[in-house]
Amino acid sequence: MANPVLVVMAAGMGSRYGGLKQIDPVGPNGQIIMHYSIYDAWKAGFRRVVFIIKEELLDAFRERIGNAAEKLMQVDYVFQSPDKLPEGCTMPEGRTKPLGTGHAMVTRCYNTCFLLSGNGERLLVDAGGGNGILVQLEKAGVSVDEIHTIYVTHKHVDHVMGVIWMIRTICQNINRGTYRGTLTVCAHQELLDIIRSIVMMLIREKETRHIGSRVLFVPVADGEEREILGHKTVFFDVRSVKAKQFGFSMFLPCGKFTCLGDEPLSPSGEPYARGSAWLMHEAFCLESQSDIFTPHEKLHSTVKEACENAARMGVENLILYHTEDRNLPRRRELYTEEGRAFFGGRIYVPDDLDRITIC
Repeated sequence: MANPVLVVMAAGMGSRYGGLKQIDPVGPNGQIIMHYSIYDAWKAGFRRVVFIIKEELLDAFRERIGNAAEKLMQVDYVFQSPDKLPEGCTMPEGRTKPLGTGHAMVTRCYNTCFLLSGNGERLLVDAGGGNGILVQLEKAGVSVDEIHTIYVTHKHVDHVMGVIWMIRTICQNINRGTYRGTLTVCAHQELLDIIRSIVMMLIREKETRHIGSRVLFVPVADGEEREILGHKTVFFDVRSVKAKQFGFSMFLPCGKFTCLGDEPLSPSGEPYARGSAWLMHEAFCLESQSDIFTPHEKLHSTVKEACENAARMGVENLILYHTEDRNLPRRRELYTEEGRAFFGGRIYVPDDLDRITIC
């Protein structure tokens, strides 16, 4: 073959591996796998290489790989992006990736929060209790610069404090010139006031100067409808007796996706949960272990109760989350086994960073 070209697909960010495997050293002198691959290709007669990467990785990739490759052959870069697809191809309408699946006090997994992806956009729902959200996003292969909408359900620290870190990091990236566009933070007005106060008290003025121009706080009201990820989304007050909390229903082509926050299904949430193709329902523990974890004292549900609610609402697919972490190695097996006796649809018990295709 005359003038063969080596094409290297390196846009993935190693969510299962736990980091950027493309540039992790493996050799005795810091060589990475691609150094060996490019050298072998050069010996085989290749004189041009095309790297397919994410644009935000360019500088690190060029420093670690591209500069060395240029000593042997011509190097070109192609940027992979979900909003640049071949004609006739489309992204899946909806995917969710739980970044964290545990309740407030877990230590073996991250606090409950998740990403919804569709139409080339991402929605971050809650952000856990601290800067661990940055770790979870990195493990998920998602750059902070890809997040342009955050929805916060309620004011508990295991849902809010990660949002403060997201705002700080995004403001820093705006200053560096890597973050494009605006960040919109949505929540009910009381919660937005709390988030704004924390941000203004704890983050430097060189970052907070972007509040109101590049970082927007947008309140949502009970029953309000907005378009998010290109789909109609309705927010609703779950009428919590602990802290004001909103859930939401997103209307996808394959049916309604409903998140109840981290509290059991309430009468005010039933009109939104009823008939959902997908329902996210907290399940603090197994019914058989309720004497150990005392979920009702904390106003939470057991797996049995979550599954009974889903069955009563005619739900097709049930995602159980916001759980204890003592059963983590067998959580999926144990929760699914208990739930099947009470719910005939599909039960998902995700681990942190699992991906679930909705449509």
